[in-house]
Amino acid sequence: MNLRCTRLRAKDFAVVSSGNRYEALIQFGESDVDAVILDLDGGGPESAVIAGEVKKLRPQVPVVVLVTKGDGRAQMSNTLADAVVVKSEEKTRLLRALAGVLRTS
Repeated sequence: MNLRCTRLRAKDFAVVSSGNRYEALIQFGESDVDAVILDLDGGGPESAVIAGEVKKLRPQVPVVVLVTKGDGRAQMSNTLADAVVVKSEEKTRLLRALAGVLRTS
């Protein structure tokens, strides 16, 4: 996560990271965020729960989900996320995915 945050900050994104579901939802409620990035590997099943809760609280906030290639959760993520990025392609696709969801939100 630290490398991801560093890359996003280098592109002038303000980044707020959290260590667990409860912290993430508190920060989401207290912050004016433009998008949410969830790592399904880092958060496990809780990431899917967070995506659903984010959409319930603020449906207009885009959610980008990171998945491992071939992970069955990618299918489930498509219903909760505005964009899904395969982690092995993250370096080139994450910024494009963010630009895309922010442009349409």
